[in-house]
Amino acid sequence: MSGSFRVHSVFAAVLAVALLLFVAVTWLPGPSPVDGTGWAALTVIGAVVLVPAALVVRLRLNDVEAELWPAFRELRRPLRRALVALLLTAAAALVLSVVHGDLLYQEPEALAGRYYASKVSGDRGRIEVTKAGYEAVVENEQRVLLSLAGCVAAFGACATFTAREMFRVDRRS
Repeated sequence: MSGSFRVHSVFAAVLAVALLLFVAVTWLPGPSPVDGTGWAALTVIGAVVLVPAALVVRLRLNDVEAELWPAFRELRRPLRRALVALLLTAAAALVLSVVHGDLLYQEPEALAGRYYASKVSGDRGRIEVTKAGYEAVVENEQRVLLSLAGCVAAFGACATFTAREMFRVDRRS
């Protein structure tokens, strides 16, 4: 059973790193390479829903009932440092995405060569925006969504590695 914990732990860590790389790609100049595809939304749903849900199910099925923080401190130092670095990087990406983003518009939509977005404040309603404005809104929404999912996946990686350690210690005793 410990092997399945290992797979789940590595999956959560790889997912967090991949999401952070996608966030970094949205900062590059030019149109977003993830524009118009559904895989980004599926990845986010996978990170935000499946990683924590699978962790809770695994902990309950294996009757692991302990606090995560003391077990996290028992992880090997290089792994613990890598996980903390991943978590801090994900949190920094989320903060930078929210602070740097243009939060005036949301819900971008392209129809027949014209670009629209909804205003967040003031005269709330759909307005026409330029193509550059549309791309900026798309990138901002993707950046915030992917960085939020990266935070959840990074926390999930920390929790799954910790749960794996707790399960390993419980089996020895």
